[in-house]
Amino acid sequence: MFKLLPKEHRCAHIGVLGGVAIHPLFGGQGCGQRMIDEIIQLGKERGFLRMELGVSTINTKAIHLYEKAGFVKEGLLKKYIFLKTENLFLDDLLMAYLYE
Repeated sequence: MFKLLPKEHRCAHIGVLGGVAIHPLFGGQGCGQRMIDEIIQLGKERGFLRMELGVSTINTKAIHLYEKAGFVKEGLLKKYIFLKTENLFLDDLLMAYLYE
């Protein structure tokens, strides 16, 4: 699953990718890479010139997947995510895919 939402006004050329998830039974089978490739294609079809996302810095598998697909690291938000049940703050990495 995923959501791909357009920004508005001066940033209407940007799609925001979020909620990306794959069922654990399909992990390690290339499904994530195929999914990200299709999302990038969908963004192109929708006319986006840029796609942005945020990913927790501890999610190294996702970061590697995004980098492999062509996303680049652009910034870091310190203590951006709060896991209430664990009383834990996490940093969030900002990444973007730039269409040519």
